[in-house]
Amino acid sequence: MSVCLAASGIALVSCGGKTDKVKAFAVDFATKAGKNQLDSLKLLYPSLDADSVALAFSADSITIADGAEPDNFVVNLGNGASVNVVVAEDGTISATSSKGLYAFKDADLSFAKSIGMYDASFDDKALKKRLSEIPDVKAYLTEDYAATHKKDLAVTSSVTGHDAGYMTLRNLHIKVTNKGNVPVKGSDYTVNYRAAWMDFGQPMSRSYSAPGKDVPVGGSVTITKTITGMGGVTGISWKNKDAAFDFDKDFKPTGKEYQTYLDSKKASGK
Repeated sequence: MSVCLAASGIALVSCGGKTDKVKAFAVDFATKAGKNQLDSLKLLYPSLDADSVALAFSADSITIADGAEPDNFVVNLGNGASVNVVVAEDGTISATSSKGLYAFKDADLSFAKSIGMYDASFDDKALKKRLSEIPDVKAYLTEDYAATHKKDLAVTSSVTGHDAGYMTLRNLHIKVTNKGNVPVKGSDYTVNYRAAWMDFGQPMSRSYSAPGKDVPVGGSVTITKTITGMGGVTGISWKNKDAAFDFDKDFKPTGKEYQTYLDSKKASGK
C-alpha cells in the first residue's frame, strides 16, 4: 500500500506521479500566494524574502514543465508568475526561485524601466536587489543634476562719457557673462550698481538695481544705464538660482542613467 505524506505545510512525494504531486503543491502554493500568506508560503518557499506577493490565480491556469535538471520543474501560475520547484530525494517539494510573484511598487518598476535599470531576465530576488538601489540612484541623479544645471554669472562694468566733472551724466555698461552650464533667464536675477558724485563739495553716492537679461551658456549681454558721476557694478541678486531638483517635473530619462550611475561608481572605486 502506498502512503502520501504531508508535514508542516511542506508537501512530500512518496506515491503517485511526481507531476501530479507538483501540481497539488502548486495549487496549495498559489492559494496561499493569492491570500498573501507570507508565513505559510515560507514553509513552501524557504528563501522567500518578499515584503508582499500579489497573485490572482486559477487552478486551471497552472501548467508544469520539466526544469533544466532532473526532479526540477517550472510551475507557471498564470498572470506571468512562475516558480521553480525541486523534488528532493526524500520526496520533499519546495520552491527555490520565482519570477513575477513578488509585489513591487509600480512607481519603482516604472522608474527602473525608464533609466535602463530593469532587466526582464531577472528572477524576483535579483529584481528586488536591483530595485533596492533606487534611493542611491536617485541621490546620484540629484547630485548630477545640480552639477550640470548650475547657474553662474560673472559681471564687469565700464563707464563711457565725459572725463571731467563729477556731475556729468555718463553711461555705465554692465557686462554679464554666463559661466555656468544652463541658460539664465533675465527674470532669474537683477544687477546691482552704484553711482558716486560730488554735490557742492560733498561726496554723494547711491545704489541702484536693474532687471537682468537672458544669457545663453557661454554668452554675454550688456546692460547699459545712465548714471551721474562715476560708478560701477556691485554684484548680482538672484531671484531663482539652482532650484531644488523635482523628479516629477525636472527628470527627463534617456534610458542610459543607470549605466551612467554604474560607471560613476566604478570610477570612484565604490
